[in-house]
Amino acid sequence: MIPASKRFNEEGRKDDNPETFSKRLEQYNANTAPLIPLYADQGKLVEVDGMATIEAVSGNIDAALQEAGA
Repeated sequence: MIPASKRFNEEGRKDDNPETFSKRLEQYNANTAPLIPLYADQGKLVEVDGMATIEAVSGNIDAALQEAGA
């Protein structure tokens, strides 16, 4: 996994500076992470490796949506 700080240093992405990343992580932990067990218990959680290639991630998302009937 490439940490945001490494990606910021290598690619110069403004949205991956340590301060912004810290805020995004804080929001994720407060608002999104608590939903994971809820969806898992309902059998609605599908995990996708977001660190794969763009094509692989996109394909896995498409497959999950098709399987869910979306």
